[in-house]
Amino acid sequence: MAPNIKSLKEFESSQRWLLAHYKEVLETHRDQFVAVRRSRVIDSDSDLDALSKRVRKRVNGTKGIYVEFMTDQPLELIL
Repeated sequence: MAPNIKSLKEFESSQRWLLAHYKEVLETHRDQFVAVRRSRVIDSDSDLDALSKRVRKRVNGTKGIYVEFMTDQPLELIL
C-alpha cells in the first residue's frame, strides 16, 4: 500500500527531530537502531529485524516511523 501524505510528513518530522537530537540519542542508544515517532524514540534494538517486528506490532504498521542506526563512526554502504 502506498504511503499517504500524512505518513510522509510524519516520517520527515521524525527524521528532522532525530537529526536535531542526534547527540543526545547517541549517548543512550549507541550502536543500536532506533525507531522515532512523534518526536521521541519509541523503541531500539541492535537487531533491526527484532525492532521492526516489535514496532509493527506495537503501532500497527510503520507509517510515519523513522529508523536509523546510531553511531559516531562513518558507515560504508555497498549498493
